[in-house]
Parts: sequence; structure tokens; C-alpha cells
Amino acid sequence: MAHPEMITPAARAARELHENAPPELYVRGLRVELAKCSPSMRMALLRYTSPKFSDGDPLADLETFEERTLADATARLSCEPIAARWDDDAIEDALASLRGHLEEHFTQRKYAALYER
Repeated sequence: MAHPEMITPAARAARELHENAPPELYVRGLRVELAKCSPSMRMALLRYTSPKFSDGDPLADLETFEERTLADATARLSCEPIAARWDDDAIEDALASLRGHLEEHFTQRKYAALYER
């Protein structure tokens, strides 16, 4: 084991994060059980939520894909009802249903990425 004098401040802060980790975190609207995460994902989440670090969002790529998918699906779904002159309420219901379905789909994908399953 390294002598305490030889540990860098960054390594000391990372060790403190790991030692003081709560059993779960709320990250971008998700309740994440840290014990289910791999060690690397656990550290990425702890660093992301810590004010001492400015690491990027571990879910950023997936969230970008989610936004693109939602925008594309909404555009595709809305074209047919608008062209067919559906009632505005029917169009709104269809889009709300799509959004709910995609939100659940991407929530599951985020958990799969966090828990590496």
C-alpha cells in the first residue's frame, strides 16, 4: 500500500468517493443501486455526482441517441395523421403514447447500460 504522503490529491479524493459512497444515487431521474454497477460505472457515477470532479455524464451518448430517436419518431408519426387530417386530439394522443413508450424503452436501456446487462 502506498504511503499516505505519496497519494495525490486526486487519488485521495477518488478514494474518499469510493469509501463514502451511498447505497444508491439519483442520476438524471434514475434511482441507481450502486452495488449492481460494475466498479468502473460506479466510480463514473460517483465522480459525475461529486462537486469535486467535473467528469462527463456516463449516459450522455445514450441520451443523445434518445433525443434523436424521439425527434425522428415524432416526425414520422406526425406526418401521416396530419396528411390524413386527423383530429388534433387524436394526433396529440398518438404522440403522447409514442413519447411514453420511448421513455420507458430508454429508461430500460439506461439501466442496462448502468448495470452492464
